[in-house]
Amino acid sequence: MKRLFYFALFFMVSLSLFAEEKYDWLTNHDWVLETELFDILSKPYQVIFRKLEVLPGITMYQERLRKESFYLHYQTDQPNKLFIVENTLSKGIYDLVFNENYTSLELVKGKVGYGRQNRVGKQENKNYPLVGIWGELPYLNEYRIVDPKDCFIYMEIEKQFPFWAIREGSYLLKQINENTFETVSSFPDGRLRLTVENEKRIILTPLFTLPKNEKGRLDPLIIRRWP
Repeated sequence: MKRLFYFALFFMVSLSLFAEEKYDWLTNHDWVLETELFDILSKPYQVIFRKLEVLPGITMYQERLRKESFYLHYQTDQPNKLFIVENTLSKGIYDLVFNENYTSLELVKGKVGYGRQNRVGKQENKNYPLVGIWGELPYLNEYRIVDPKDCFIYMEIEKQFPFWAIREGSYLLKQINENTFETVSSFPDGRLRLTVENEKRIILTPLFTLPKNEKGRLDPLIIRRWP
């Protein structure tokens, strides 16, 4: 019985290590976003793959700033703390200061406040007061809950590629099959597919459409490993 227990434990640990290590070919290299005709040496658009290091049982949020960029955050059992999933612009912890029966919000990091935002519309989820739309243009933010289950890595598009509709920011990635990843997103315009052609070239395809009043190309882009 003990032998069976230790074998099962060894198997689970090995599986965990495998899940962490099998994406090293993505996370240990530099990547850039390009088209076949784009001179990447003139202005590189960086893509970063990172391992997702969060504890089980957290609540994860996807934040969209206007219709331009995505960020990932999470909460533990501390409802007034918001942990930033690391990106090139920010990391650390926000203190959430809710006022006026959860209709006003202020983010504070260290001793620096990032302004007060009022809720737009009604509170959508009583158990998760952060969920919803906050502020006004040009600082209009929306937070939605996103499920990180089976996501071991995430991708950051450092800046938006010119003329394309693919947003910059951070995306959870789930492996669909041997050669395919898809983003896990609570926003339609956050849904993308990554098709791995080889360990140096990935095709990035939008899985969304745009409303008639919004412009942007939706044909695929290339993610290429930097030499």
